[in-house]
Amino acid sequence: MKSLGRYWYQLGKTLRVHQVFVIVVAVLLVLLAVFIRINELGSMPLDQTYLQQEIDKIKPVKFNQEAIEQIKALNESNVSDPGTRLPANRQNPFNE
Repeated sequence: MKSLGRYWYQLGKTLRVHQVFVIVVAVLLVLLAVFIRINELGSMPLDQTYLQQEIDKIKPVKFNQEAIEQIKALNESNVSDPGTRLPANRQNPFNE
């Protein structure tokens, strides 16, 4: 029992002396484990049946062709007087 306590004391003393090294090694091991897991997940084969089911769930978008034509006609029209011009005799009150 005393030898076990002595080992714990020696281990604690060693960890206090080399605390920075132990923390750096622990962080590097965690980063290595994360990198390996991400690499494994990235190289998994794709399930084509699942992908096809998800693609089939997507509804096709239908555009209102009549509205598109009206917008094009409005864009292409050349309106000479849109009705937003100011009267000729209007004075700018902010002009000195």
